[in-house]
Amino acid sequence: MSKEDPGMSDFIELHLSPLGWPHAVASLAAMAAFFPLMFARKGSLKHRWWGKFYAIAYAVVCLTGLGIYRLHRFFFPHWLAIGGLAVLGIGYFAVRYKPRGWRVIHIISMLLSASNLFGGAINEAFLHVRALQAIGGIASPLVGVAQGINGDIFLLLIFFYIVTLDLNEWRRYPRARRVGHKRPDYGIDAPVVIRNLFIVTASGIAFGIVVSLGSHFGIIHLPLLVIALANMAFGTAILCFAMGLWILWESRVGKLRDRDRLLERIDWSGGEQVLDVGCGRGLILVGAAKRLRSGKAFGIDIWQAEDLTGNAPDAVLENARREGVDDRVEVRTADMRQIPFPDGAFDVILSRAAIHNIYSAGDRAQAIREIARVLRPGGQAVIDDIRHHHEYARVFAQHGCKDLRRDGSLWIYLFFKIVTFGSVRPATLLVRKSA
Repeated sequence: MSKEDPGMSDFIELHLSPLGWPHAVASLAAMAAFFPLMFARKGSLKHRWWGKFYAIAYAVVCLTGLGIYRLHRFFFPHWLAIGGLAVLGIGYFAVRYKPRGWRVIHIISMLLSASNLFGGAINEAFLHVRALQAIGGIASPLVGVAQGINGDIFLLLIFFYIVTLDLNEWRRYPRARRVGHKRPDYGIDAPVVIRNLFIVTASGIAFGIVVSLGSHFGIIHLPLLVIALANMAFGTAILCFAMGLWILWESRVGKLRDRDRLLERIDWSGGEQVLDVGCGRGLILVGAAKRLRSGKAFGIDIWQAEDLTGNAPDAVLENARREGVDDRVEVRTADMRQIPFPDGAFDVILSRAAIHNIYSAGDRAQAIREIARVLRPGGQAVIDDIRHHHEYARVFAQHGCKDLRRDGSLWIYLFFKIVTFGSVRPATLLVRKSA
C-alpha cells in the first residue's frame, strides 16, 4: 500500500494486547447478535438461537475484560465486567427456572447487559479511533454525552418491553362487550372566546420571541418601547392561554360541579314546574329534572353556536335520555325576551351564563321582566352569570321580587374582575318572588 493510500492503521489504533483481540472480536459479535435477537419473535427457535449466541459472546467479553487493562490494580472497568457477568447470570436463571415475573427479569437483564456492551464500545471507540482521539479521546466531554444517550436509549427500551409484556398479557383475554350507556355531553362554552384567546396567545408569544431573539443577537436595533411592548405581549399571551384553559376546564369539569351547587339552592319537593332560560345543551335543565318526581322541566333557547358547541334541541333531548330523565324534559325554541308561557307558570326558574349574551341593557331588562312575570308568587329563581348582577337585581326588585341575595365567592369575583379588566365578574343571584 502506498503512502498516499490511507491504511486502517491511519484511522484505528491497532496495537491491542493478545487478550484484546478476542475481546474486540467477541464485542463485535455480541453487538451484531443483539439486533436479530431484538427483532426475533420472542420464544421462537430463532430467538433462542440468537440468545445463546449473544450470551456466549457477551460472557467472553466480560471474562476477557478482566485482563485487558495495563493498570495493575482492580478498578471500575473490572467491576463493570463482573456486573455484566452477574446480570447475564440473572437473565439466564430467569429464563431457565421461570420464577414469578421471569419475563420482565430476563428482558431487563438482557437490555442492561447490552447497555453495558455498547457503553464499552463507546469507550473503545474513543480510545482507538484516531479521529476521536484527536478531539480528546477518552477524556473528551463527548464521551459523557454519548454514554448518556446510550443509557437513555436502553432505558426507553426497558420501558417499551415492559409495557409490551403487560399489553400482551392484557390481550390474552377477550374484551367484554361495551355497555351501551354514554356519558352526557354538555359542550364547550364560548368556543369563539376560546379561539380568540388562543389566537392572542400565539400572536403574543410569537411577537415576544421575535423581539427577544432580534435584540439578543443584535439582528435589529429595537427601541426600549418595542421591547417593553413585547414583554407586555408575552405576559398577556400567558394570561390569555390560562384563561382559555380555564374555560375548557370549566366546560368539561367545573360546570358540572357548579350545577350541583346552584340546584342545592332550591327547596325541592319533586313536583315543581321548572324553566331553564337559555338552557343550551341542557346542563341545568337535566340536573333539575333529576330532582323531580311528578314535576316537569322546560328549557328555552335560540341555540346560538357561538355560545356553546353543538347547541341544538336534539342535544338537550339526547343528554336527557342519557341521564334517564327524557320523560321529564321538554325544550322549545324561544327568545328569553318573549317567554312563551303564561304568568306565574313556574315554581322554579334557572339560568346559567345566558342572559349576559344579550348585549343591550334594555333587552336584558326585558328578559328579567319576563322571568319575573312567569315566576309564580313565592317561587324561586337562581340566576348565575358572569356580569350585570346589579342590573338584574334592580329589575327584579321593581317587579315583585324583593327577596334578593347574592351567592358566590367575593375573592373569585374580585380576581376575575381584576384579571379581565372588569369583563368577567361571576356571581349568583338568588331570587324569591313575593307571595
